[in-house]
Amino acid sequence: TSRLELAAGIDARRLLMADLGLEFAGLRGTLGFDLGRGLHSERLDATLWGRPLRAVIGAAAPGSRRIAIGVDGTAELARVAQWLKWDTGEYLSGAAPFRLAIEQQEQHGFGFVLTSSLKGALSTLPVPLAKEAAETLPLELHWTPVERGTEIALQLGEQLKGALYRDAR
Repeated sequence: TSRLELAAGIDARRLLMADLGLEFAGLRGTLGFDLGRGLHSERLDATLWGRPLRAVIGAAAPGSRRIAIGVDGTAELARVAQWLKWDTGEYLSGAAPFRLAIEQQEQHGFGFVLTSSLKGALSTLPVPLAKEAAETLPLELHWTPVERGTEIALQLGEQLKGALYRDAR
């Protein structure tokens, strides 16, 4: 039987996930690889958009070679909108906790599910999108790469549900 186990302490200035356009700074932790588990880490600390976060890396499913990354942190809404290339003007401000579940797809790179309570975020958009910073408004965003683009599904509270297809061009 073949056996391979690697472990490395990480102390990096940055990690770029080019497929998603995410750049993590100050990455620290232990990263491992073995034939049974694939790439894994019990804990990685870094900053994203200037705020601290914590990540865990493992298999997408038991016995799978596909990578899954769970990230917990807090982000400023203006930075998130900029990353998604959404023009939100002056309507969104504040910072909210989030969970980002990134998963390597069978094909077409990495997809993710972003969830947040949006507590701490202020929206001066019209109702039903308006909210005070102390209120919660559950957000769930699915980003799935497909052959010629990306499928995007969004749910904001019970008030808003939508889906769209983003062409790769």
